Amino acid sequence: MPGHMKNSTFINYLLCILLASPAVVFAQSPMGEIDENYQYDERAGRKWTEKSPGSLPAYPSDRNLVLFNTTPSGMEYLVDLVSIMPGKDNIVRLTVVARSPSNSRTVFFEGYHCGTKRYKRYAVAGAEGPLVSLDNPEWQVIIDVPEQRFRQDLLGLILCTQLYRAAPKNIIVDRLKYKTYREDNYDD
Repeated sequence: MPGHMKNSTFINYLLCILLASPAVVFAQSPMGEIDENYQYDERAGRKWTEKSPGSLPAYPSDRNLVLFNTTPSGMEYLVDLVSIMPGKDNIVRLTVVARSPSNSRTVFFEGYHCGTKRYKRYAVAGAEGPLVSLDNPEWQVIIDVPEQRFRQDLLGLILCTQLYRAAPKNIIVDRLKYKTYREDNYDD
């Protein structure tokens, strides 16, 4: 067999290995979900575990709310700056207030996982509070629909670094207060 044929076969072999390798990483369940297609690969390290969100934050005060997003229908999404809690488990927990054009409110305390771009709602409240814990909350995929666009923007622009890690609280607060997320190149 000519030398260039051997090189070609070897290169094709290497390409097959390289192209197949990411499939092992993507087949893993970083959230620890029950999935019949999930196969734990020991080369990936230890399995991720969520830390407890601890106690619920206080019901948000208007003076601590920062407007983050407004939908075309006039729904406003505000973030309670005091409630922001980036965790070592790569989750940023915070309280969001959804305010309608008629000024009715729904308040929710949620966690946003920077690595998987999912969210979990831990607690809810009406206009007067207090926050009430939900039983057995589950991680949810953020679907690209107008009602969830604020979550996509929170994850993509505010809460996470360019390396998909939870940003420090001071960076998150600055991004919200000063709208620096478009120019900000903070990385960990």
